Amino acid sequence: MTLPCTRDPEAWFPEKSHAWAATRAKRICNTECAAVAACLAWAVEHHIKHGVWGGRTAEERKPAALTLEVIPPAPRKYKVRLCGLDGCERKHHSNDLCNKHLLQARRAAA
Repeated sequence: MTLPCTRDPEAWFPEKSHAWAATRAKRICNTECAAVAACLAWAVEHHIKHGVWGGRTAEERKPAALTLEVIPPAPRKYKVRLCGLDGCERKHHSNDLCNKHLLQARRAAA
């Protein structure tokens, strides 16, 4: 698959005085390119300041940077509980003890 921007790379970096050239490049991106979303995401992620990327000029990519921010991790479904013994900072396994203290308690009971 040949991307449209590889045929004539200079067409995607028009001078500011040639607004019609940017319009042409954007139209080709949005109609002929299968990688337009990935291209836009890459340009926003790498803060590219020149050229038409993902069917948008540098000015049009600024609002896109706001929508492509990193999604925060989902909140935990449960609260992490620590071992019930004083001074132990490990996560508990069962019976409110961490694995180490649970095994020690089982050995002592045997």
